[in-house]
Amino acid sequence: MARLTTIPLDKTRDEPETDEPLLTWWQSVYDHVFVALHPFVERGLVGSSVADHEKAGAQMRWGELARDIGGSAFTDFALALVMASYGVKPEQREQMDLPVPPEGLVDRVHDAMGVRGEDYPWDDSISPALELGLAEAFERLGARSLVAWTEFREASSVVSCRTLAAHGTEWRQRLPQPLHVLQDGQARMLVTASFDDLWSLIALTDAARDGVQPETLFEGFWAGPETRTDWLNHPGSYQPPADWP
Repeated sequence: MARLTTIPLDKTRDEPETDEPLLTWWQSVYDHVFVALHPFVERGLVGSSVADHEKAGAQMRWGELARDIGGSAFTDFALALVMASYGVKPEQREQMDLPVPPEGLVDRVHDAMGVRGEDYPWDDSISPALELGLAEAFERLGARSLVAWTEFREASSVVSCRTLAAHGTEWRQRLPQPLHVLQDGQARMLVTASFDDLWSLIALTDAARDGVQPETLFEGFWAGPETRTDWLNHPGSYQPPADWP
């Protein structure tokens, strides 16, 4: 990802830009990284905007859809879900020598989404569906206000945990671009999302992990020593969610 040259690199707030494992990138800054999967949200429109609906609508975890279509390994399902969401064909990934899920799995996900009452998970930025849980996570740290940044960290705003947890997403209008970063003032926990991703990364210090326990709030998994931002393309570099069906 290209950066604006006027903004210095700051690992306390920036996401990994290289093929380095997440834990290597944030070494000496954050000690743990939890990959929080963006949930499916029931279709329709609740509130005055798509973001409002994403925050207020009924949610469904990835594991629930996986069970509904007959079950599959998490590594296969995650890849099939992303491919179905973006309309990527298996042959396109095969041409780039990238892993593909078992034959027919992308179609099963696509067909199931066509008849179900949920939308694909939010992409490109931190999902509003996570905001209530994130507010609780930061409150577990004792934080009352957070700094929010846009993708390239060229604009920021302050938001209270109370506002983050409240109904509605009007506070996001303070930022000229979608929300890509949330961080407490003491840099104990960072939440960031990247373009095209259906998940957010939660980076924490040792003390923050013990206090926050994000696995109790979100579906997801802990990054291992070799887990990268493009973990989908590196099967075996991470452990699936502990409660995966």
